Amino acid sequence: MLAAAGAEFTMKDEAQPQGRAVPSVEDLPLLAEPGPPGTVRAALSLSEAADQRSGGGSAAWCVRLRVLALAAAVLGALYACYALPVVQYLVQSSDWLKARGVVGGVLLALFFWVVVVLCLPLDCACRVLAGYTFGFVPGCLIATAGMVGGCTLTFLAARAMGREWVQRRLSKGGRFLLALDRAIAKEGFKMLLMVMSSMVPVSFWSYGFGVLSVSLRDFVASSVLASLLYTLPICYVGSTARDLAAAMSGEGHVGRVQEVVLVVGLVMLLVSILGIGAYVKRALSEMEEEPDQAVVEGDIEMGPSASRTATGSGQSMSPKCK
Repeated sequence: MLAAAGAEFTMKDEAQPQGRAVPSVEDLPLLAEPGPPGTVRAALSLSEAADQRSGGGSAAWCVRLRVLALAAAVLGALYACYALPVVQYLVQSSDWLKARGVVGGVLLALFFWVVVVLCLPLDCACRVLAGYTFGFVPGCLIATAGMVGGCTLTFLAARAMGREWVQRRLSKGGRFLLALDRAIAKEGFKMLLMVMSSMVPVSFWSYGFGVLSVSLRDFVASSVLASLLYTLPICYVGSTARDLAAAMSGEGHVGRVQEVVLVVGLVMLLVSILGIGAYVKRALSEMEEEPDQAVVEGDIEMGPSASRTATGSGQSMSPKCK
């Protein structure tokens, strides 16, 4: 009996056409499922979407953990900044930095990086320290290099941590957020320069622009110009001050310079709000015109017959490229 069954199986195997392959064991479940054409493809698409959702969920948790770790570091640094006499430490470090020469200047520039990344309110005091310790021109160079380097590091950190997650949220968000992202991508340098020249803290806009469609070149260029706007007068105040502690506390003519800087920053803040509003409004109008243009172009390229749906196949005919 076993021999007869084996012979019958062999005869059926030989009867298979040469052009068709015998289905494998992995294909049997798919072939056993009845349904219209495209059922298998739909099942595969659902499984791929499930895999993407699981991967996206793990990526979102990684982003949350990174943000929480950064927030904990920032909060700890802010607490230490207010609990400890940090300004007094900066005053005492002036002679030590000046004695180290170039090395002292590099160390002060690196300290600017820490100030910007950890959102410490010490950028003005550090600019005064640079002007007082190294003079006006070297102090401006050190302060500008430190501020631009810290902003760039913050920008890259934000882009590495949350760029993809924020872009996915923007695709699901409202039209205003999409228009804002598009306006920044199109008019990046102008918008960056307006915002960076305002009184918004440098750490905030560095983290914010890092997750938006901003090119690194536009960010660095606008950071240099915006940093010079505030570094030049503050370093000049530091270079002409006789008492570093009094200069950092805002006594004498230092306070008047700080008032002028504050007024300029508020004016630039108003200009940036109006300018960003105009760019976003223009981006919204362009987004409203895009569907009509896409329909017109689709009719020209596809024609009336190519856009119809194939009867009984459940698939639409794709247009041919000309």
